Amino acid sequence: LKYYGDSWTTVLTDADPETRFEYHRFTGGKALGTRHESQATVSWYVPADAAAGTYRLKYYGDYTKRVAVVGSKTKAFEGTSGDFSVVA
Repeated sequence: LKYYGDSWTTVLTDADPETRFEYHRFTGGKALGTRHESQATVSWYVPADAAAGTYRLKYYGDYTKRVAVVGSKTKAFEGTSGDFSVVA
């Protein structure tokens, strides 16, 4: 996202070659109640001709919470980086 005056505008998506997404899943085993955790890393390799300005990275994902009796529930979430500057 790039900040233009009073709003954030999408300039790239995960389909662009400058963006990277890495996902790792960590598991504690198969026993009931064992925690499973994931880590996602979103990166942007800033091209030399990128416009100067203030940017953020935003990620949309889903997580699954296991519930012993019901099974599991999947919910959407989003994460946003702090602001960062690209200078010319």
